[in-house]
Amino acid sequence: MKLQFKQQSYQTDAAMAVVRCFDGQRKGFRKEVVGRETLDHGMFGTEIKVEEIFSNKKLEISESNILKNVQALQREQGLKTIGKLDGLNFTIEMETGTGKTFTKCIKMVKSPKTGSYQFKEEMVHVDHIKDYFTQK
Repeated sequence: MKLQFKQQSYQTDAAMAVVRCFDGQRKGFRKEVVGRETLDHGMFGTEIKVEEIFSNKKLEISESNILKNVQALQREQGLKTIGKLDGLNFTIEMETGTGKTFTKCIKMVKSPKTGSYQFKEEMVHVDHIKDYFTQK
């Protein structure tokens, strides 16, 4: 089975809404040295082993600005606005209406090691749809 994808305007709009939550954040990346170790190779000399991380730029905008961005998006969509953020944990839900038996969930989580934020994706099977079709 070959998966086929096509760009849908509602998907692009949803992705751009997520991006707009972070209006005011400057683009860029981060590269840091997080460890350094000197290895002694005896008569072959020494070697310096450097451990670096490469990640998204640290979040520079405040949570209050993110909240304002989220509230503006909610008003545009005719949704009830939230009064505060639940930290920087976001759940993004989108119904495509195309009868798929799975949902792709994207979470933004903070790395305990580096403190940077990253997106984690997960495919979740919708069991009640599977059960419905096995009864037919």
